[in-house]
Amino acid sequence: MHESPLVYIAEIPLKDENADIDEISIKDVLSDDSSLSEAESEDKSREKRLTCQCEICGKFFSCKSNLTQHIRTHTGERPFACDICGKKFFKAEHASIHKRIHTGERPHKCLICSHRFIQYAALKAHIRTHTGERPHQCPTCGKAFSQPSSLVYHQRTHSGETPYHCPTCGKGFKNSGNLNIHIRFHEDHRPFSCKLCDRRFVTSSHLNLHMRQHRGERPHKCVVCGKAFLRSEHLKGHLVIHSGQKPFACQICPKRYTQSSHLTRHMKTHDRQADVKMNTSEDLTEQNSVKESNNVTQMTIGTISNNWTEVRNFNE
Repeated sequence: MHESPLVYIAEIPLKDENADIDEISIKDVLSDDSSLSEAESEDKSREKRLTCQCEICGKFFSCKSNLTQHIRTHTGERPFACDICGKKFFKAEHASIHKRIHTGERPHKCLICSHRFIQYAALKAHIRTHTGERPHQCPTCGKAFSQPSSLVYHQRTHSGETPYHCPTCGKGFKNSGNLNIHIRFHEDHRPFSCKLCDRRFVTSSHLNLHMRQHRGERPHKCVVCGKAFLRSEHLKGHLVIHSGQKPFACQICPKRYTQSSHLTRHMKTHDRQADVKMNTSEDLTEQNSVKESNNVTQMTIGTISNNWTEVRNFNE
């Protein structure tokens, strides 16, 4: 009599004696043939559900509404606009989520650190910062990311691809978000306003940094000396001082600096030296010009004097 595969569950070695039976993967119990059969069955069932096909790229969808939303990615149509800043979206739910940026609503809370997020996807990505999980790896350099969109954006640093271009100045960007922010600078559109003063900002991140100034927050602290900073990039620049590295080199002389601002200040000394040399050169040129003019004048006077002497002698 054929025995059921489930009889052998107890024979599967467990790493932890207290582990639950539910932790055992089903692929350890079922044979390869049955797993393959289930996978094939699932694929066939899925194919039956995907009845609507995109005529542009051939991708299938389960219903017409999903297909309609997908086609907008080809046409660029964004029919749903934010009534506060005017930003447009493919889907109505995306516009609703975006509006939380303006209202300050953050319904998704991390149970580990209590940090709150506008959308659930952002919370999921944040949780990976606690777990250290980075499942999306770059095939070029091996750098890993917690989100697939971050990997796509990173890969463009290798390819140099900038598929999003400004219609005003033609500048290219790696993602549409940066392009939209750039366009706001052209239009001087500042939809994010401070509730404590009259300042307005192009992006919500700039507003958040500004609010830290009101609250006196400096969340980025140096582990070596304890100095705190408003922005993470300021802390990174500060840490170079402790490392002894001087990555910013002058292209004119051998001097190197720990911070780019110090190099910029140093370059001004070369500019002043160049101005002094130019002024000195101009002064020398002017002096030489005066000397030449004096010489010509003296020669002319001498010639006139000689000629007058000759004329006088001839008359006599």
